[in-house]
Amino acid sequence: VQVENDANALAVAEKHFGAARDVSDFVCITLGTGVGGGCYVRGRLNRGPHFLANALGHIPVEPEGRFCTCGLAGCLEAYTNAAALVRYGYSGEYASAEQVIRAANAGNFIARQAIQIYAKYLAIGCAALVSLLDPELLILAGGLAQNNPLLLSAVTDELAKRVTVWQERK
Repeated sequence: VQVENDANALAVAEKHFGAARDVSDFVCITLGTGVGGGCYVRGRLNRGPHFLANALGHIPVEPEGRFCTCGLAGCLEAYTNAAALVRYGYSGEYASAEQVIRAANAGNFIARQAIQIYAKYLAIGCAALVSLLDPELLILAGGLAQNNPLLLSAVTDELAKRVTVWQERK
């Protein structure tokens, strides 16, 4: 018997059965009540020597920003958890992130704007991961990623603004 956190377990499952079967370097990001991560580096799950690795939700994205559940301020999780998505749908008509996602998929302007704001912060965190780890693949999972094609599109667009691709020298 082994005990593992959910995001690391997701990364193991993706490596053995999912989208990451054929890659050795990838990052899974779970988006829901909190934000978690699981990273494979050179074909192995990265845990770190103190088992603190993959705490992706605690990458700083906004200096002196919103307080996080960890006690610090400005963490990715404070800007990309379910409560943040509801907050970005500032009209007050949404009681849950699922309602925001449904409304955005139905074309509601405010809900679509909420997804855009959310995607911007998520892309800031993903850009830091790309700069640090250079993964072959980023996998978004969890309740906020499900049935949310607008999020994938918006994160892709936002990430393109934040990741520099080195030009090959000839």
